[in-house]
Amino acid sequence: MANINTSDNLTFSYNEMTASIVSLHSYKMPVSFNDGKNFVVAYYDKLYLQNRGESGVFFNQSETSYVTSLLSEDSVVSKNFYEFHYKLEVSTKAGVNIEDVNFTRYRAYNEYQNTGYITLANDTIRTRKHLRIFRTQFARDINSRNGLHRLCNENIYLTLEYNNLSNNGNYLGFKLYPFYYTYQPGNF
Repeated sequence: MANINTSDNLTFSYNEMTASIVSLHSYKMPVSFNDGKNFVVAYYDKLYLQNRGESGVFFNQSETSYVTSLLSEDSVVSKNFYEFHYKLEVSTKAGVNIEDVNFTRYRAYNEYQNTGYITLANDTIRTRKHLRIFRTQFARDINSRNGLHRLCNENIYLTLEYNNLSNNGNYLGFKLYPFYYTYQPGNF
């Protein structure tokens, strides 16, 4: 493990067998060593085994899981973004499927527009579900004068978050299938 001392609190994991960086962590590890079987991390006054324990829990702290995707990456045509669709399969650590779980919130943005964070959990107004496919309307741009303008650009970033403390602290495994969006050619 190599600790890159940056203001962004990043740690890169380097694998000497493949001679490459194999993981990026969003925290700094002050001291780490290999005991022959495990990576051991000294964090404050305790020792932790790296890559062991509950998913989404780091140094006894639960973190929010998220995925960010660029929608319409290669487009050169401006469009109004209306809704995004995604298929989501959720299961417990034991592999039991859970039907009524969604991401906690989302945010759509580009270099000059932003929806802010929009709650998805229990949202029956913007989000519809059929089988395991969720359809969610994009919120409006909070930076516009009246807050009513649709997101309009060649492409847009979409971040979906899940709070690991929800669902009574049970570990959830997400399978997120490629999502798509609906749009209409836009005018500025």
